[in-house]
Amino acid sequence: PVVAFYLLRDWQPLLTFLEELIPPNRRPAIVAFIEEYDHSLGKFFRGQLIEAALVGTLTGIGLALLGVPSALLIGVIAGIFNLIPYIGLAISAIPALVVALTMPDPLTGLLKVGGVFLVVQFIDGSVTGPRIVGGSVGLHPVVTMLALAFGGAMLGFAGLLLAVPLAVLIKMVGVRLLVEYRASGVYGS
Repeated sequence: PVVAFYLLRDWQPLLTFLEELIPPNRRPAIVAFIEEYDHSLGKFFRGQLIEAALVGTLTGIGLALLGVPSALLIGVIAGIFNLIPYIGLAISAIPALVVALTMPDPLTGLLKVGGVFLVVQFIDGSVTGPRIVGGSVGLHPVVTMLALAFGGAMLGFAGLLLAVPLAVLIKMVGVRLLVEYRASGVYGS
């Protein structure tokens, strides 16, 4: 909290200092790039929050329709932990399974909870997630899924967290390189 306080207090002077380190003739282009990336990251985080709310809502409604006790609370937990890729599912499933085991017919309760989580995670992983999160930052759904798979394989949990922001950065750099290439004499000749 102390470090956060001082960073927030001195944020603008710090940004000004860092901006002055950029050579003056390149400053407008680099600052514009950083601002565009910052804007894209903001869209990514908003997309993540929308997706988490959708997963929580679908889970809560699905469990409530099937008569599972504390369905809305389980939905809230599922939505919050959906912000953590892959691991969030396991964490949010634990309280749901405990509630299912306390139902009069535990086997039916486990099937209901498992079915709802399976359907919601399928919808989240293959339909809404790539469209909402990937679409919010301008990435094709397949690129989003590949970035998550590659990031998870290469860096594990940290890779899952960094995959989409890095994919956005690579896309932005690639687009700029393509524009420069098309404007160059190599492309025109």
